[in-house]
Parts: sequence; C-alpha cells; structure tokens
Amino acid sequence: MLSVHSASLTDTGRKRSHNEDFIALFEPSDPHELMVSGCLYIVADGVGGSVKGERASRYAAEKVLYEFFRRQDQPPADRLRELLWEAGNDIYAYASENEHHRRMATTLVAAVIWEATLTVANVGDSRAYLIRSDAAMQITKDHTELGEASSLQQVGNDPVQRGRGRNKITRSLGGEANILVDIYSGISLKPGDRILLCSDGLTRYAQAEDLVKFAGVVELEQAAGSLVGFANQRGGADNISVIIIEVSH
Repeated sequence: MLSVHSASLTDTGRKRSHNEDFIALFEPSDPHELMVSGCLYIVADGVGGSVKGERASRYAAEKVLYEFFRRQDQPPADRLRELLWEAGNDIYAYASENEHHRRMATTLVAAVIWEATLTVANVGDSRAYLIRSDAAMQITKDHTELGEASSLQQVGNDPVQRGRGRNKITRSLGGEANILVDIYSGISLKPGDRILLCSDGLTRYAQAEDLVKFAGVVELEQAAGSLVGFANQRGGADNISVIIIEVSH
C-alpha cells in the first residue's frame, strides 16, 4: 500500500507586485473517499494581469478541486478532462460578457494519485514532472509557441526564434471556448517517486538537473522552499508556485 505526503509553496517573486498563481490540494482522510477518488493537487497560473489573472486561476483551481470529489461515478481522467473543460468555458463566458475582463484566463496543471497510479491533466505551460532515480521526467507538454514548434521539430538553435515563442501561450482556460485538455494517465508509481507540479516562474530558470537537486531535498517543506529560492535567486521575474508529492510505503 502506497501513501503520499506533500508540501506546497507560492511566492510573488521579485518583479511582480501581486501573485496570479493559485495552489489547491486535497488529501482525503476518509478511507472510502481516498479509495474512490485518491488525492488531488493543482497549480494554476493566471493570465491577463492583476485581478483578472488572480480570479481566473483561483476560480479554475477551486472549481476543479470541489467538483472532483463530488463526481465519484467517473474515473479520475474523465473527471479531470470534463472539469478543466467546464472551468475554461465558465471563464470564457464571463470574460466575454465583461468588458474589463476580456483577457481573463489561466493555465492549470492537475495531478491525481489513485491506486498507485498517477493521472495528470494540463492546459497551458504549468508543468508536471516525475522525479525518479535522480532524473526529472517532464510529463506534460507546454502549450506555447515554442512548445508547439518543438513538438513539430521546427525550432532550431536561433536564440531569437526561441525567445519569441518562449512565453506566448497557445492554449489556456478562458482563452477560447471548448478548450482541448491534455490527459496523461496510467503512470505507475513506486516508493521513492516524487511528483512536482509548478508554474513557469520556476521552469523559466530550472533545468532538469536543478529540479532533481532541489526537489530531492529530504524534507518536503525544505525542498519546496529551495525551488522557490532558486527561482528568486535567478531573477524571480514571475510568480513561482510548486507542489511536491512524495510516494512511500
């Protein structure tokens, strides 16, 4: 029987005046709820600036968290896909009807650990990693111009070309109606694994070896603080949010 423990941290960074990221998680203490739904972890990164981004990220994360544990008749992957799709449409409809919130949107990455398996849902450029045997494997794919071009092998070594697409998001909750949600399911877990969810405030600076180094700190709270501290030391140009989950017997 596997058990999970987690730590989370969000930080405004050194350049922004407010935090548009939002973290949500729930690890049921009720055995039946745990057996039916597992544990859920969410990192959302608001888009649109100021209050718009904050509202979008918080709304999406809280909706997914609340509704996930109410829809117990669906497998975790189906729940996540449906809920992210619904949250995106809710935000899109609200933004379309409110002039001052036209660019309101958010990225979101969610992970469910259920029966020793990992399921991840993603829209945008917040990421999920599996850290195992001193290696950090990126589970999600970035929905950015750079990420899309990389998947099609259209990005060369030209730093100008890579820079132009680096932060341009091509898919977000609220950016358009009926958004496509990426699902990664059936990922088997074993004792010693760590899962990292994070916003791009970390990954704009960190390479795989950095994630292994800092996310591998024995105490999870220290590991979360080390990752945020690393991003801030490198410039802290954006909000930084992390959730670290450890799998053990």
